[in-house]
Amino acid sequence: MKAPRFTILLLTSHRVPLLKRALDSIARECMTEISAGQTEVIVVINDSEDLASKELLQTYPFVAQTLAINKTHPGSARNRGIRAAQGEWIFFLDDDAYLAPGTAGKLREIVSKYPDAGVLGGPNLTPPDAASFQQIVGRVLQLRFASVYSNARFKPSPDRECGDEALMLCNLLVKKSALTRHRLEFDAQLSCNEENLLIQRLKAKGERVHYVSSFAVFHERRSGYLPLAKQVAKYGAGRAENTWLNPRSLRVFHLVPMIFVLYVAAFLYLGYPVLPLYTYLALVLGFSLRLMDIRALLLLPLVHFSYGLGMIKGVFFHLPRLKLSKFQEEA
Repeated sequence: MKAPRFTILLLTSHRVPLLKRALDSIARECMTEISAGQTEVIVVINDSEDLASKELLQTYPFVAQTLAINKTHPGSARNRGIRAAQGEWIFFLDDDAYLAPGTAGKLREIVSKYPDAGVLGGPNLTPPDAASFQQIVGRVLQLRFASVYSNARFKPSPDRECGDEALMLCNLLVKKSALTRHRLEFDAQLSCNEENLLIQRLKAKGERVHYVSSFAVFHERRSGYLPLAKQVAKYGAGRAENTWLNPRSLRVFHLVPMIFVLYVAAFLYLGYPVLPLYTYLALVLGFSLRLMDIRALLLLPLVHFSYGLGMIKGVFFHLPRLKLSKFQEEA
C-alpha cells in the first residue's frame, strides 16, 4: 500500500471538548483525502489515564492510530507520534486548534509551491466565534509591541523564508525525510517551545523554512488574565531552556521583558529612575488607544511581565535539570 502524503499528528490531554472540535474540523476538511489513503490521522494522548479522550476517539474511526502514553513533556509525546507517522509530511496540530476551510487543498498547494522546504507553517488565528476577552487577547498578540517578530504567528504577514520566530507548533508542517536524514526529533527534556529548537536545528542543517500567510488554523486563546499569564510565563521559561541548549538563538529582544521586570523591582525598592517607567506606560496607553479597548492596559503589561518572570524562573529552576545536547556541543 502506498504511504500517505500527509500525517496529521494531534496531541491531547484531558481537553475533550477542544479535541472534539479539532477532530470534527479534520473530518470536515480532510475526509476525502483520508478515505483515499492520502492522509492519515494519529492522536497522541499524553496521559494514559485520560479515559474520556480514549472514549471520544472510539467515535472517530478515521483516526488511524491512538497512542496513549504515560504523561511526559510535549516534545517527548510528539516524538512517539513522529515515529509512528507514515506520511511524507507531518502536520502538527494542537487539540485547542482546528482547521480552517480549504485546508486540504492548501496543504497540497504549499508543498507543491515549496518542494525544497523542510518546514512550512503559517499563522494561528483567533476563532471568529471566540469570546470578547479572547478576541482582545488575539489582537494584543498581533502587536509588535507585545510579540515583536513573533506577531506573525497571530496574524497573516508577508510570505517569506523565516526562522522559528514566525512559526508555532499548533500549525506546523515538517517533512519527515528531513527529520530522518538529520536524525532529529523534538528535544524530549524541554517543557515548552520545543518546535523553536527543532526548527533552529533543521535550519542549521541546511533545511529551508517558509512562512505561508494563507496556511492558517484557528487557535483558542486563553479565557482569563491568570490563564494567559501562566501560558506566557511558560513561553518565557521555554525561551530560557532554548537559549541554554542553543545560545546562538538568543536575540536582544528576548531579554527585554526580563530586564524590565528587574528594573521595576529595582524601581519599587529605590524609587528611581522614573523615565523608563513613564515611557513604558505612555507606550501601553498609546497601543491601548489604538486597539480601543481598556483591557489592553492590563493585557500588555501582563504579557511583558509574565514572559520576563517566566524567563527568570526558567534560568533558576529549569536550566539546572537540562542535559548538554550534541547540538549544543557543536555550537
